[in-house]
This record gives sequence, structure tokens and C-alpha cells, in this order.
Amino acid sequence: KTFLLNCVYERAVSRGISAVRIEAFRAFEAMRRQHFSGENINNDFTSLLDVELLLIDDLGTEPLMRNITVEYLFLLLSERMTSGRHTFIATNLSSKQLQERYGDRVYSRLFDMRATAAIELTGKDLRRL
Repeated sequence: KTFLLNCVYERAVSRGISAVRIEAFRAFEAMRRQHFSGENINNDFTSLLDVELLLIDDLGTEPLMRNITVEYLFLLLSERMTSGRHTFIATNLSSKQLQERYGDRVYSRLFDMRATAAIELTGKDLRRL
């Protein structure tokens, strides 16, 4: 999954598309800083909202912090969908686990049939071969 995200990122950038590839934990850190700073001026979270293509790796590995993780993830997904910006997400969680972890609102954004293509990859972990 990570390899595919990296390929998409490299291809997008080579075509002049502005893109950010970020680990879910780093995205959470941007959300946390945004929450506690209360500022909207040129910060990391704003760049995640505004970039043309956002690629988030390992969703589900970030900490769940009350009033931050779920709320800011919902805001991020909702704002990006509304503005027509594309988001790729890689996770080891099943759709059921995603719904349990993030709730119905985030789940509905993640699996919106009008805007989402979910691809399940199966097979052995290439790092363990």
C-alpha cells in the first residue's frame, strides 16, 4: 500500500500536480497543533486542506484524541470533497474497523459512492518475504 501511494505521489508531482504524502500520525500532529493554536494562517493543517492531492498512509495508527482526531479528520475529508480535491488513503483497517474507530460521519465520507473507489489488497506482506 505504501509503495503504491509513493508511486501515485511521484507520478502526480512529475506531472506538475501539487501533492502531499503524509503518515497518519503526522497528519494527526498537524490536527493537534491546529486545535491548540486556534490559528488558520499558513499552518500544516491548512496545507492538508488546500493541496491538490493528499495521500495519507497508515490511517488508523494515529492516536485517538478526544475532540481532535475524529473531528479534524471529518473536517479534512469533508472540506476536500466539497472543494473537489482528491485524497488517497492507505490503511490496514477493514471498513467495519474504520466505522467503529471513526464513527458514521467519517465513514460516510470515506466510502461515499459518488467520490470513492475502495481497493482491497490481499496477499503476503512483501517486507516479510
